[in-house]
Amino acid sequence: MITQRVIKDIGFIFSYMKPISPQPLYRFKQQVNDLLVRLNKHYPTIFPYTNYAQYCLIWPIDKPSNNPNYVEYAMINEPANLERLKTVVKDLDTVICIGEKAHFAIQKMLELYPKDINIIKTRNLVYPISRHIKRNYNEEPSRFRTNMQVINIFKEIDQQLKTLLKV
Repeated sequence: MITQRVIKDIGFIFSYMKPISPQPLYRFKQQVNDLLVRLNKHYPTIFPYTNYAQYCLIWPIDKPSNNPNYVEYAMINEPANLERLKTVVKDLDTVICIGEKAHFAIQKMLELYPKDINIIKTRNLVYPISRHIKRNYNEEPSRFRTNMQVINIFKEIDQQLKTLLKV
């Protein structure tokens, strides 16, 4: 008999450091919220909120770097950092790893501090690649902007959630 996994507390870990300057931070918030809107539409019980501030957001390291867009594996692998990650994820039952370094950070943390946790791995969330797509409403073509990266990440999360939940 296959039992269905229950997801109650969810967090997101990213492969880069938290954006500090206003423009990248605004783009980041906008992309995460766009992703949450899609997740909420399909999984309202798992993702009840559409605002990033309602979720646990995790960064792979917690110290400044010369290049905030680049996080070194050695920095992630430091014992103090892995201890910090253990503390941050202790109450979570699911972590969505957005990017390779995010997944690496969680895997290294789990090697030292085993925990039963669901891991969903996706590609990195980068600055928007917007495309104009034609849609027809009432026989009149219209254009709107969409972020293809968010759509692709949603598809990856959706596929893994279906497998995890045995839907």
